[in-house]
Amino acid sequence: MKKLYKTLVAGSMLLLSTQTQAQDYIATLLNAGPAADANKLANAYLQPIFKGFGNGINNGWNNTAKTKSLLGFDLRVSSSAVFIPQADKSFDLTKIGLSNNVRPADPSKTITPTIGGSRDAGAQISIYDDNNNKLKTVTLPSGVLSVIPAPQIQLTAGLVYHTEASLRYMPSVNFGSNVGSISIIGFGLKHNILQDFAGKTADKIIPLDVAVSAGFTQLKYHLPVTVQPENGAQPKDNQQSTDFSNQHIAATFNGFNAEIIVSKQILF
Repeated sequence: MKKLYKTLVAGSMLLLSTQTQAQDYIATLLNAGPAADANKLANAYLQPIFKGFGNGINNGWNNTAKTKSLLGFDLRVSSSAVFIPQADKSFDLTKIGLSNNVRPADPSKTITPTIGGSRDAGAQISIYDDNNNKLKTVTLPSGVLSVIPAPQIQLTAGLVYHTEASLRYMPSVNFGSNVGSISIIGFGLKHNILQDFAGKTADKIIPLDVAVSAGFTQLKYHLPVTVQPENGAQPKDNQQSTDFSNQHIAATFNGFNAEIIVSKQILF
């Protein structure tokens, strides 16, 4: 049974049209050689997901510096989108620390797509045992998406002293066996600092709102997977469990955001 925490997350939750394909690709990577090498390959392939979620859950806390009045509130449901930059669309097999058991099949072809890269087939790798006998050759997966969305559900309420608090929360929602489940929790504060210096006359003295804010968001993701050993494969350790049920990929993303906001309301 494999449990991979924090280092893996499936791109299958992102675009419904790529769910099954992405899940199959993850299984291919997890079967690509020894566990340590398989994890490195999966991490490199999924790196755009990590960056995308990191950027996505940090965005969208505020759209103005003006704070709400006491007990004033709003509820927002939205999703931000992060486009995958060119630099994150491929990776070099020779630069991710693979062991000597996993080598490029063609030493001149070491660049292969990430999940956000080219739709063409990836590079091939050859798997060797400890006696340098070639066991198999694996074709690495192609890319399947170009945008990383991150959902956001946020409640904001006004407090005293020109301060407001925000809560981001979404209970664990299961999007299906090919998609997995996601949950979100987050907290944020925003304070209008201009009011501290100019008091109630701030709007007349300076026609702007100036605020500082900070927020923390945690996103958890869970996807059941089925990674079966190849036919005829024998465990290296006879004591190793042969129960391959309850396999899953789990990931936790933490994001912290701090900013200074300047805004002005324009009336038409």
